Amino acid sequence: MKKVLKNKGKILKLTTLGFTLIELLAVVIILAIIALIAVPIILEVVEESRNSANMSSAQLIVSSGHNYYAASLLDEEKQLKIENGINLFPEIEMSNKPESGQLFVNKSNNVAMAVVIDNKCYKKTFYSEIEVVDVNDCDLGYMGPDDVNPNVSQKVLNTTINENGWYKEDLYVEIEVTDNESGPAGYRRCMGQNECEPTEEVFEIDNKILINTESENNFICVIGIDNKGNESEKNCVSYKLDKTAPTLIAKNENIEINEKDSNVVSNYFTVSYGISGGSMSCSPVNTNSLSSGIQTVSCTAIGGSGLTKTAVKQIMVKAQPVSFATDSWKTIADAVKNNNTSKYNVGDTKEVTLTGYGTFTVRIANMTTPNECATEGFSQTACGFVVEFVDIITKHSINSTDSNLGGWPASEMYNFVNSNIYSALPSDLQNVIVNTYSVSGHGKRDSSNFTSINKLYLLSTKEVWGIDTTNSDISYDSARSVTRQLDYYERKGVSTIYYFEARKTYQGNSDNWCLRSANSDTNNSFFGVSTFGTWTSGNAIVIHGVAPAFRIE
Repeated sequence: MKKVLKNKGKILKLTTLGFTLIELLAVVIILAIIALIAVPIILEVVEESRNSANMSSAQLIVSSGHNYYAASLLDEEKQLKIENGINLFPEIEMSNKPESGQLFVNKSNNVAMAVVIDNKCYKKTFYSEIEVVDVNDCDLGYMGPDDVNPNVSQKVLNTTINENGWYKEDLYVEIEVTDNESGPAGYRRCMGQNECEPTEEVFEIDNKILINTESENNFICVIGIDNKGNESEKNCVSYKLDKTAPTLIAKNENIEINEKDSNVVSNYFTVSYGISGGSMSCSPVNTNSLSSGIQTVSCTAIGGSGLTKTAVKQIMVKAQPVSFATDSWKTIADAVKNNNTSKYNVGDTKEVTLTGYGTFTVRIANMTTPNECATEGFSQTACGFVVEFVDIITKHSINSTDSNLGGWPASEMYNFVNSNIYSALPSDLQNVIVNTYSVSGHGKRDSSNFTSINKLYLLSTKEVWGIDTTNSDISYDSARSVTRQLDYYERKGVSTIYYFEARKTYQGNSDNWCLRSANSDTNNSFFGVSTFGTWTSGNAIVIHGVAPAFRIE
């Protein structure tokens, strides 16, 4: 028993003097972590040192190549050797890609070189420092001599020139250099149109030049350069840029002119253009084509850049009468409104075509407005500017029921004239006919006169024959005191004694025509005009001629 315990004591003593297994494992782990951190850093330092050494070697080799090239310029034998490149190691066959340790020189005048060291390509072109590229990208291209100058051109990318030779928006110009030998390298911008600075920056081919200055002298002058250093002829192009639309404003003044006046419409506008100038077109060009009334004219300014501006203006064209026969109905109406009727006379005639009926003649029947026309309850049918049909348009009965009950406003003739006949009139005439307050007589079964608003109306006995000098039965027209004789019939001397000028014809023959006056002594009669021009009274059912009148204000 004691022996075993002794042994155990020895073991216990040994462990207190050494390390436990766990402590040893911890140390190993710490060392591993340190190694993981330190090794990449050390390797990176080694790699950088190696790359730096390789770059130094490459620079030495390239420098040797430059020296060799410089010496070759004085040695005809060496010059023959460098036509297709320089190979400092003749035992290795030349190719477009150098082998390891081989200096490869292409485009001898440019002294473009490449060398492969440690499986990396160190490449230097005419316009760059040494760069490190993949071995697969070490190809310097063309092997032979290049004495051909490149071509250079300019191309606008984002817009097109307009018909005036100006651009109307900012544009980008791309410089294109083409070379079939050693390939394009870039271009050199010139300081101005006349000269190029030798030290001017050389741009890459895909650079684009922005033109945003409004001018007709945006010169771009360039010289193209190929990879051998050959230069093209100078290429200069002027780009004309005008981004400003014209300014066009209608003059702030009221314009009133007479119809047929000859005025240039463009004079009613103020215009200014950009640097490219411009022109203006107006519709119409001249006011002499405008009819009377408020008219709208317009002008469009077109800048040299192609940008446009349109403005409109309203002008008042006052009717300028020439003759009743030739003036438009609008001109006649405007002349009446403006009391400018000196070119018109009572009895003047004009042709009117009625749809479905044919062409007929109308005449001015009245132009005066005496004081009695302003009397309350006075019929307006013989006041102001009155136009009547010279002859009969068609035939129609006043009432198919043979009655004068309700007078003119209740008659079938009233509806026929203001519907059928009115609708047949040309639209330009309809547009100027005004509503007319009419007073008409009554029949035996009614006790008071009738009033109505008419577009077209038949005349009354008083309006044709005036004062009855024979004490005849036309006194049974109960509305004779609230109207007057039309100027035309008064000037012709028409009366119950002299009545020849009251005749109207139908299809070339004198015929009876209807009046709106009911006969107050009967239940079924209306007055009319006979084939001789005398007054007559007949049944409402009898068909007689229709020759209405109307007013223009």
